[in-house]
Amino acid sequence: MPAADSLRCRIDLLLSLRNNKKRRSAMFKFKHSKVRQAGLILFTTALLLIVPNLNRLFG
Repeated sequence: MPAADSLRCRIDLLLSLRNNKKRRSAMFKFKHSKVRQAGLILFTTALLLIVPNLNRLFG
């Protein structure tokens, strides 16, 4: 049954490659959302620190 073993090995390889791609895609989405969240936090913090000082300068 070498042909059956070879076929099974190929199927296992294809499934593992497919799962690996899904895992990598999920990690990329997770990292992308973390970067977006960090950017939003930095932007909001900068806004909260700068706006009161602008009011003091021009007010």
